[in-house]
Amino acid sequence: MDSPLLHFLFNRALALALDYKGLTSPNPIVGALIVDLETGEILAEGAHKGAGHPHAEVVAWQSYIEKEKQAASLSFTSNENSNSNPNIKKKMSLGLICTLEPCCHKGGEKRTPPCTDFIINTTQIGKVFVGSLDPNPLVAGKGIESLKKAGIDVIVADVDIQKKCQEINRAFWVSMQQKRTYLTLKWAQGLDGKLVAADGKSQWISGELSRTRVKKLRFFHDAIGVGAQTFINDSPQLNYSLPSYLSPKDSSFNSFNSFNSNNFNSLKSWKKIVFTHQQKQKIEKILCKREDKESWLIIDSSLPLNFTLEFLWEEYKIQSLFIEGGPRLLSHFFASPELIDEIHCFIAPKIIGSGEGIFFKNAFAFKDHLSFQKGSFRSLGEDIVFKWKRPL
Repeated sequence: MDSPLLHFLFNRALALALDYKGLTSPNPIVGALIVDLETGEILAEGAHKGAGHPHAEVVAWQSYIEKEKQAASLSFTSNENSNSNPNIKKKMSLGLICTLEPCCHKGGEKRTPPCTDFIINTTQIGKVFVGSLDPNPLVAGKGIESLKKAGIDVIVADVDIQKKCQEINRAFWVSMQQKRTYLTLKWAQGLDGKLVAADGKSQWISGELSRTRVKKLRFFHDAIGVGAQTFINDSPQLNYSLPSYLSPKDSSFNSFNSFNSNNFNSLKSWKKIVFTHQQKQKIEKILCKREDKESWLIIDSSLPLNFTLEFLWEEYKIQSLFIEGGPRLLSHFFASPELIDEIHCFIAPKIIGSGEGIFFKNAFAFKDHLSFQKGSFRSLGEDIVFKWKRPL
């Protein structure tokens, strides 16, 4: 296959994967295609829908088999559970496009069998195109090695495709390579850099479109964190909203927690975190009266940030954390800039006046400032949004 065709096919597989962003953690999002190697035609598609569900490669192959059976008008009763079909194309003419290296490990917390075994023993695939290697140490090239040993040709995509395939799973890469939770910081501020007014109020600094965007960003993360003052003063619900491409009527939601179109928060397992050092007892009393108390964690904000992120990953498998902090909590996180993976700053056309902004306690002179280069600015309604991501 030539390069333009491969880019087209991988872009389609990436789009399939992105349809399930926010639903698969702690697994990565993955898209796969079964293609005709001679013509480049897409014969079937698949995506991983969530932990415990079949992986994208399996979904794509099963879809291909069903299409072949229907095309041949075969009876399902004669061989209902078979993955073989007399009309299936010869092995050398079928290819698999997959955004992530097929897994090859067993046991532990893994709930599905190795995809390499499935490809080798069940399918008639002759060539596999891999978007990027799996950063999981249990895989990390071993899946490709297994396929090659079985006589299946494996091609790793070019650098451009690899970057795209890694980018859609940023949190997965960080959690696998650094053994910690991926950290995103979000805040809204006025033109004067203030996040709260002198009376402690901050609702609402940003406009309606920005707040809608924040609800979608919450959906893409495993946990949301706020500071003690935000929790006590605002009693936040921290609800999220579905991205526009997801429909509450989509059958893919049937196997998740019972979905209620009036309550998006029933869609997936989700944690909310209060960071505090001196007000733990007060927060516990408030939580006792809340219906959602079981979804909240209380974390000591005086602990080193690296310890906290490692703990959240190891203990709770929280792959990504979305911090909606006030000045104090954000300042705590900015004291460890090497652990910040992503920033979303919403700048409203307002002067807040005498209030609080972010302070970086390690900056005693201008030369000590933090720099977040190669970020992007965009208009969102009446606001300006600054977005920055740490290079993987």
